[in-house]
Amino acid sequence: MLVSLILAITIVSGISLFTDRLEKALNSETEEFLGGKLKFESNNNDLFERINESYKDSQHTEMALFASVIFSDDEMQLSSIKAVDDSYPIIGELELKNSSKIYSTTKSPEKGTVWMDERLRNLLSLSYGDEVFIGDASLIFTDTIIYEPDRASGNLAFAPKTIMNISDLEKLKLFNREVELNITTSFQVLKKQSMP
Repeated sequence: MLVSLILAITIVSGISLFTDRLEKALNSETEEFLGGKLKFESNNNDLFERINESYKDSQHTEMALFASVIFSDDEMQLSSIKAVDDSYPIIGELELKNSSKIYSTTKSPEKGTVWMDERLRNLLSLSYGDEVFIGDASLIFTDTIIYEPDRASGNLAFAPKTIMNISDLEKLKLFNREVELNITTSFQVLKKQSMP
């Protein structure tokens, strides 16, 4: 009887420990999959102002997601574009490749540059340092995206991906009318901490 009781306690303790570790691992993976602990999304660009008023002291990142055709010298291709601020990414790291190495970073693209996934780079026949055109803007392709923590962001997650600095968004001149802006663009704010 004592052996059965010890065995039962050991099994219950083992299962409890396993489920606790599994829950922690799933929570960590979910945060990285979303890019934060909380995700706010809207088709209106006033989302940034509303979130900034509500969560002034919290660490967060702002981004705009939209689809656009990208042109290189010889090719053109529809891409899912993510314009990110300087706080991106707030959880996890990006893994990138440039002409000399593969590396990890917690920084966003510099102004005037874009990062693209390997598929888009090949479709546009690009080399590092080549010029690409999005709307009215000319940007320089500097890095290939190998991994990004919030890959699931947006409705066009399956399309070839481009990441650019949100400061370059106005130079594109893609969004001249408010109606067009609301239909084609998704604005997101990712928070590092959950709500108190």
